[in-house]
Amino acid sequence: MPCLCPLKSHWEIAVQGDGIHVLDLSGLHPVSSHTLGPSTRFYSTPVTILSTEDDTSFRRTYVAIDSSNEIKGSEASKRVVWSWKEEVDGQIGTSQSKASTILPHDAAYIIPDSFSNSLFLITRNGRVMNTNFELTAPYNYTLVKDETQRVFKAFTFTNRNCDLGLAAGIPLGGTIIVLFILRGKELHVNVVGLNQEKNILHLDDIHISELNAEQLLDISCSSSGYVSVLERDASWHFFRLADTKEGVKCVPMGGNPLKLKGLNFSSEKSDNSQRQASILSLGSSFVLLAAITPKPEISLLLWDIQYGVLLTSSSLPVPSTLEKSPSSFSLKLVEGNSTQALLLLEPTSYKSRSENVRASILVVPFTTPPSSTIANALGKGANGAKWLEPVSLDETSILEDSKELMLSKLNDAIEEERITDADKIFFDWVKANEVRTKGKGKAPASPIDATQDAETAEDDSTRLLNSTDNIDDTLFNHVFVTRILDIVLQPDLPSGKPYSPKICRYLVTKNYISYSMVKGGILSALQQHNDWETIRECFIRVIDIPENEALRLLGVVVKHHKNPKDTHKEKESMSVDEQKSKQKQKSSEQTSIPPIASFLAHIVEYPASPQAWRKAVQEYFADIDDLMIVLKIVEEWLRIHANKDLPLGFVDLKSNEHNVPVPVVSRSKKLERVKGVLLPSLDKLLTFTQSILDSSFLSLLQSPSTYETLRSISAIIAPLVSVNEDLEVLRGPLAPFQKAQTKALLDVGSKKKRGEEVDWRKRRKQAMEQANLNLGPYQVEELVF
Repeated sequence: MPCLCPLKSHWEIAVQGDGIHVLDLSGLHPVSSHTLGPSTRFYSTPVTILSTEDDTSFRRTYVAIDSSNEIKGSEASKRVVWSWKEEVDGQIGTSQSKASTILPHDAAYIIPDSFSNSLFLITRNGRVMNTNFELTAPYNYTLVKDETQRVFKAFTFTNRNCDLGLAAGIPLGGTIIVLFILRGKELHVNVVGLNQEKNILHLDDIHISELNAEQLLDISCSSSGYVSVLERDASWHFFRLADTKEGVKCVPMGGNPLKLKGLNFSSEKSDNSQRQASILSLGSSFVLLAAITPKPEISLLLWDIQYGVLLTSSSLPVPSTLEKSPSSFSLKLVEGNSTQALLLLEPTSYKSRSENVRASILVVPFTTPPSSTIANALGKGANGAKWLEPVSLDETSILEDSKELMLSKLNDAIEEERITDADKIFFDWVKANEVRTKGKGKAPASPIDATQDAETAEDDSTRLLNSTDNIDDTLFNHVFVTRILDIVLQPDLPSGKPYSPKICRYLVTKNYISYSMVKGGILSALQQHNDWETIRECFIRVIDIPENEALRLLGVVVKHHKNPKDTHKEKESMSVDEQKSKQKQKSSEQTSIPPIASFLAHIVEYPASPQAWRKAVQEYFADIDDLMIVLKIVEEWLRIHANKDLPLGFVDLKSNEHNVPVPVVSRSKKLERVKGVLLPSLDKLLTFTQSILDSSFLSLLQSPSTYETLRSISAIIAPLVSVNEDLEVLRGPLAPFQKAQTKALLDVGSKKKRGEEVDWRKRRKQAMEQANLNLGPYQVEELVF
């Protein structure tokens, strides 16, 4: 059985019946090998340290031996440590001589402490010993409360990045050891460190009462104190270790544990050598979960346990060196470095193993931020739905009973293509919660009433769509809205399925939707259902639409209107099933592709970055003909703006409640309509035009057909630039009036009155008198020249 213990730039691999191999992490080539023969069995994982003596660098490797022909007597078994010392610059295999030391106790774990240049040796029952690199110093060790207890897992940290132990006197840079110990059916956490006098301090013994030790499968722990415990019944518990004045505490995080599904978990209370799932902390609250699926495949899931969300996932095929049955091999995650982890795959049975079946070690690269933030977790709430059991209604406080009932009936209606029923189910639930929110009475006990006639349901859905009143926003949390969209849009299914535009339009108009709530983006999902009216509404209500996605859709609209014949042929070539689906879509009120000018107006008015515009134009408008269609519309808009008068009249001013003149600012998000034409604002239009010219000007110059439009745009913009320069001259003369108006607003805002204003000399005198009466820790002196 291979055992791994990575250290800095090296990985140590101990192969039972073979020997120890030290690999360089950068190129995975061996730097040292120690062949020990088929009779040797290891008791601990090996560890390698680097030391310097007389300006010479040495590599020291340690490992505890379980059994070997070289060990005489069974009493020395598990207490013998073999060590090798070799020069780092020496050739491979130049130093095969080893030193053998018999310890007073067994050594299940060997941990180096760079701060004190010593080694920690931990026994199977949790006794911690400390000695020098030569294993000759007097052994300083802790006592054990119960000789029958067993160490389940051990973690080591330096308190430079770990808060544990600082209050107890562990020096900065010292090693902190966290032991998870099984004591009967109880799980205990022991925290141990070494003080300045090189005495081992047993900081705390914490009992985690929420767990049953017999159900443990794996444990992860980070230097930030985040602990996760995986049980055999697929339950995943989260805790946090914290250093307090009363000592180290282990506090549960959140409410109920996560319940995983779709993965194989061993229900047997046996040795963990046959486990089919493993977890590893990647720093902060990031935890990597590796598990075997029934297919079988190896799934790698990166979670942020602080927020309980799945950040990313990947799957790997089972290597050809292993049998394909899920129960024929086990896996284990092992710490590597800051960007790589190791995944050990091993056959569960050595006796029945053929020559072609052997263990494998996979390198898993990863990238995580230095710390967990809510920004990284936003939009990821639904990622883990595939791997989590639905939360039981009697356990959750997030979703109410009515939500679960509505989602279940909504899902059934969508799957059975009963779109009218789906609309009625959803808007009945909204209507019931609208009553509760407005305080006119309690919501009905059964908020989904199937007896309501279709005409009444149609009236309610239309009223709610056009209503400007919001119900309780807390009901439409991120997870709930994401689940509704997954049911209604079905982004993983092919396009053409029946769909309810009213539900999506309601969620958009109430500002409940963000772009990333749907796999692939909300706009792509709506495009699959040909719901361009809701797409238009997204550009008014959704605040995080990427610029490249906006221009991708614009390209679709331009090509549709550019080649109407091709579109007609495409419609004629649709199959009978697609035609039926199209009819169902029309009955569900999907809208056709909008005119280019109207769709472009919403895109131009949408907040965007010029840099992102330029990149998107190069990606989706490489065709000059498509780009010229857009530029001609822009030209017409610029001409309309150029013919408009400057809005400098008093009609654009009004007095506020304090009788202070303020400019009139329109709060409407609707585009201005001039002579029946939707018109974006001039500043947004100029930014968009500049982005097009910056990204495609050289390409436009290569086509003579573009010259007339470019000259026209230049002729329109030139007077606008001249007007802007003339207005810039007025900045200085008008600045005092602007400052006076700003001061007036500030004075009114702070509710100051003329009678309350105090001369600065009086204010200074009052401050001096106050300072003489009250002596505080700080004193401010005012110097007047």
